[in-house]
Amino acid sequence: MRHDPCVIRQASPALRYALCAIVLFSSIASIYALYPRFISQVYYLKASQYQKDGYLGLAIRYFKKAISYQPQDTIILSKLADTFFNLGMKEKPANEAFVDILKAKNAYLQATQHNPMDAETAYGLTRVESQLEQLFDILHPNKKNNPYHPLPYFDRALHLRPNSITYRYALARYLFQHDDKEALYQQVYDLVRIYPPAYKYLKKEPMWSSKVKEIVKSALMDAIKQDMFAETSHKMLSALLIEDKDWPNAIVHYKKALGFKNNRILERDYINIGILYLKNNQPKDAETSFIEGMYRSPSIDSTFSNISRIYKDANRFDEYTSFYQDANERFIFSPKMHIISARYLIDLKQYRRAQRILTDLNRESPTAEAYYWLARIAETKKDFDEMELNIQKATVIEPSNTRYRKIFYGLLKRLGKYETAEREIGLMIRNSENPSPQFFDERAKLRRNLKNYTGAVEDWKSSIRLAPKNAVFHANIAEAYMKLGNLSQALDYYQKAVQLDPGNQGYAGKYKKLKGDSS
Repeated sequence: MRHDPCVIRQASPALRYALCAIVLFSSIASIYALYPRFISQVYYLKASQYQKDGYLGLAIRYFKKAISYQPQDTIILSKLADTFFNLGMKEKPANEAFVDILKAKNAYLQATQHNPMDAETAYGLTRVESQLEQLFDILHPNKKNNPYHPLPYFDRALHLRPNSITYRYALARYLFQHDDKEALYQQVYDLVRIYPPAYKYLKKEPMWSSKVKEIVKSALMDAIKQDMFAETSHKMLSALLIEDKDWPNAIVHYKKALGFKNNRILERDYINIGILYLKNNQPKDAETSFIEGMYRSPSIDSTFSNISRIYKDANRFDEYTSFYQDANERFIFSPKMHIISARYLIDLKQYRRAQRILTDLNRESPTAEAYYWLARIAETKKDFDEMELNIQKATVIEPSNTRYRKIFYGLLKRLGKYETAEREIGLMIRNSENPSPQFFDERAKLRRNLKNYTGAVEDWKSSIRLAPKNAVFHANIAEAYMKLGNLSQALDYYQKAVQLDPGNQGYAGKYKKLKGDSS
């Protein structure tokens, strides 16, 4: 029924006043009803911020103010309990901690009275009761009857949330600490049966033992029978059997786990089953799995490198050679993949096989790295002529590669080929954007060996420009000038060497002798 505004306007003044009073009273009543909740939320938000910032005392004060306006708010009561618990867990005397934890328990109990179906509150009570039990034993070591018992609260929490992994983990740890083995075994069984991945975490716990392992195995088998997380259960059971080195059964369960994935089997799945085949001495099955993994891989180079490492770690070079040949026929190998194979064979001291791979690669597509590894193989055989030839080819293909040139230069010095070594280090200097003083020092020494003292002086002067405070460079120039018969310059450079390294008696003695000879 609609009221005609005209009728209201035509009403008597007294009636209009009465209607306005009713509306005003209703508004005031509504605001009055909402006021406590509004003020409570203001205090709650302020308390939460203090709690977040670590000001627990202030947080407790404002949580209490919030509760004074909303005494039945279980959220605020639980927050107050959490804060008391955190305060009690700080480093402090046991008696003071006990008081704070007890206040936390009382706040949780109040919250439970208002909402007995809240699982989080019940779990909060397990935490505070466990702590009170420990503190009571510390404060009253001679009393046998501890009045604090968290197990009923654990039962309550799990009754409200039976599949909570967090609650079951906490209960398992509690039972282990109290050496209640039978209850612990039952809890571990329930935990793994409900959530098979729990095995991965349980094996890192102090409670892990051969007995617990058997319980876990039994729980995984029952989870499979009940079709609970069957794929994960098979995978976890395979992992457990791998620990026992029971390779045949580990393979069986891993393959069953893969059976649930259908077309979703990934590269790493095939790699993992290949590793198990290899450990179970089934090299052909391993090779087939590894090849399949390469087909599924987004990066063949990377996967091939990983598989090569697996064979190397297992020291299975015969099987690796077979895998390499099979893969080489099925896939287009990059030079990097051939070099990876050769490197792993070198690590396994299979030099002839590695040499064959590198030589074949260089026939098709010569690479500096392949020649570098051929040089390394030649070095192991002490065939320095072959080493020189291969490392030189590497420097020709990659002339700016300082690493190859350093090896070539070092070999030339070792073989006494100083003139070639001089040319080589000259190329290193020219190809280097910022040649170090050591480069010039090295060439200067070569030139000195070749009795090119003038060239040596120029190189050491270049070294001094880059490292002016190195006394050795000055002393070396002085020696070179002495060979050239320029005693005046030799004296100047020895004087500078003595100034830079006054504690060097050799420099001081030579400078003194040279000064006497020149006078």
